[in-house]
Amino acid sequence: MVINIKKDIKEFSLFLIVVLSLMIVILSIYSDKDETIVTTNFNISSEAAIVFDANTKEVLFEKNSHTKKLTASICKVVTALTAFENLKLDNYLIISDKMVNVEGSRIYLEVGDIVSIETLIYGLLLRSGNDAANAIAYAYSNDISDFVFKMNELVKKHNLKNTVFNNPSGLDDQTQNYSSCYDLAYLTSVALENEKFVKIFGCKEYNTTLPNGKKMYFYNKHKLIQSDNTVIGGKTGYTKKAGRTLITVFNKNNRILVVVTMDAYNDWNLHKMLVDKYDE
Repeated sequence: MVINIKKDIKEFSLFLIVVLSLMIVILSIYSDKDETIVTTNFNISSEAAIVFDANTKEVLFEKNSHTKKLTASICKVVTALTAFENLKLDNYLIISDKMVNVEGSRIYLEVGDIVSIETLIYGLLLRSGNDAANAIAYAYSNDISDFVFKMNELVKKHNLKNTVFNNPSGLDDQTQNYSSCYDLAYLTSVALENEKFVKIFGCKEYNTTLPNGKKMYFYNKHKLIQSDNTVIGGKTGYTKKAGRTLITVFNKNNRILVVVTMDAYNDWNLHKMLVDKYDE
């Protein structure tokens, strides 16, 4: 048998080149994957969405996450965070007519009620009370725009570009009171650094008695807080113009994941699906 050494060496060299080329391609794909935001390969029932790691600030998934949209009541996360930074929770406030003169959801404050800031924040986050939002703003200043200025100042401090508020409740305004999924996820991650916020944000129910003997009871409107033990907080929102908006915070395998959707339907199932898919 005749052995052609030169031919064998040449063929082996070609084989090595092919193998090395394939390895380079595979490594390149995996390297690119680490640096690329995961985008969906399936349709989701939301105009905008994000899955955000609260600790690393990493975006695990996004769809139109920087698009400006009306917030509805999920802006109350920022209202609460602003209150934590500017008010004392154990201070009390006498409720006036201008505080309760507001449309939409409420905790049914009455003129003359004496309520702590802490109770107002529970009413704000658990029941989405627009009267609670107003009362918190007026607790800071007699001019509600002063509190709204502090909300916007907080946004600017974190260099977020797609958020502007003009009221503390999230009621629609076509030119202002908008945000994006990314901005709200980021601000939620900031709020989660406050232990007291986390306690209220994930509370299933709250009851208290005011100094005048009036009893108040709040049951959290966020269904996943009530039914899913991996959920540690969340905020609901809805107006006709904004559609359904929702924030849910999950603790999955010791990772704190913030899911935000805006202008969505079937959002309870959507949030669970997204966090399960991108919790790797």
